[in-house]
Amino acid sequence: MRTLTPFTATAQTNLFKIQAELQAVADNVFLLLFDIQGPGERILWPTPAIIESRQNELWKTTCLEAFLAEGPAATD
Repeated sequence: MRTLTPFTATAQTNLFKIQAELQAVADNVFLLLFDIQGPGERILWPTPAIIESRQNELWKTTCLEAFLAEGPAATD
């Protein structure tokens, strides 16, 4: 797993350690895993949406967004 780093460290982000891993499970099928370590009572869980819709700029209010692109294989 790779440890994720927040754009700006704050008292809130310092409470958590977040790691991510991307696994290829079949041709063009991937599994993205997040591991969150920290005080669970400090996580704000949104209420389920009544009507699902796509939203722009989710990165401003969420922290587990992933962007994938073709490129060379990781070497770690």
